[in-house]
Amino acid sequence: MQPTARPLRMIGMLGLIPFALGCTLFSPGAGGTAQPWKTEVKETPGGGSETGAVPTVEPAAGEFRKLADMGRIVFSSIRENGLSDIYMMNADGSDVHFLEFDGSTDLAPAWSPDGEWIAFLSSGTRNTFDILRMRPGGTDIENLTDSTSDESGFDWSPDGTQIVFSSNRSGNYELYTMYADGSNVKQMTQTAELDEAEPAWSPDGAALGCLCGPVGEYTGDICLVKADGSGGANLTPDDPDIDDFIWSPDGKRIAFGMPLYPEEIWIMDSEGRGKENLSNDPADDGGIAFSPDGTMIVFSSDRNGKSKQIYLLHLANNSVTALTDNEMVNVSPAWSPDGKWVVFIQTESLGVFDFELYAVRIDGKGLTNLTNNPGKDYGADWGPM
Repeated sequence: MQPTARPLRMIGMLGLIPFALGCTLFSPGAGGTAQPWKTEVKETPGGGSETGAVPTVEPAAGEFRKLADMGRIVFSSIRENGLSDIYMMNADGSDVHFLEFDGSTDLAPAWSPDGEWIAFLSSGTRNTFDILRMRPGGTDIENLTDSTSDESGFDWSPDGTQIVFSSNRSGNYELYTMYADGSNVKQMTQTAELDEAEPAWSPDGAALGCLCGPVGEYTGDICLVKADGSGGANLTPDDPDIDDFIWSPDGKRIAFGMPLYPEEIWIMDSEGRGKENLSNDPADDGGIAFSPDGTMIVFSSDRNGKSKQIYLLHLANNSVTALTDNEMVNVSPAWSPDGKWVVFIQTESLGVFDFELYAVRIDGKGLTNLTNNPGKDYGADWGPM
């Protein structure tokens, strides 16, 4: 977790905003023993405008598509009404417009795998969150949970037919699944002494991962349960300070972050064996995202001694390339669908209000300011192409 801890899956209202800035961990899918990381800093030319500038360095023919040809990005932003709302833009930053703007707090947008829907959290008129979905054009808005409980954290199934979510409707936070239209809700866990949160579907759809810990605690273990609710298992009973985790794209490994200060990135197989410290660096490393093909991971780190920067780890040789090198704070990287671009947050400080979304190519070139707005833009999710 960077930089602050949070109650396990008790994400209420705007407390979810700092959570979105740098605690999502993804794991490399390659096996083997981690080697010392080598840092190679590359130049990152910048630029951009509210309407979206094209990359300042043209991509080589056949290697990189221009951002204008890279589909759409959905994100959360605090702008006009002082509340978090859902916005859409083209991948080059043009055509920025809001999708959900109704006086409630709306955040954490996530595309369905087929790109037909966007699910998100909304507070409505209550101090708790529901899970809603809408079409990419902002139409056909549906409240999928519509309850007085707090639905906090969700994930689409790989085939897009179901959603797993964490809810306190039974008292503590448990895992539930439902069809993508909100029907056929099923309780997957029943552990009154634990909170289960931050659910993530395995890539093959056969299992559900989550963080599990004593009710109200700040960190926990990684627990798995089969997609039918059977066969629960704690994969990390000896590592109680885990604050985030993610499946590798092939589902064979799980990466996780611990302890809180500094964040270290660990990895293990999907049965909890072979734990390995992947980063093993005195810097605070986190916010990791796996490339779509599983050959690279992108992460944020202050290992340059100045501020958080975006780095790329090449799993074939464990070399590290700096994608940014500036005086700003750069966090929360996420991949484009083709694995050639990374979108991330840049800000002067995590304590200021102005967060901008930037994109950069994986060769460290073409840095582009996508939003350039005085509000707080965060939580970007790149849509399927």
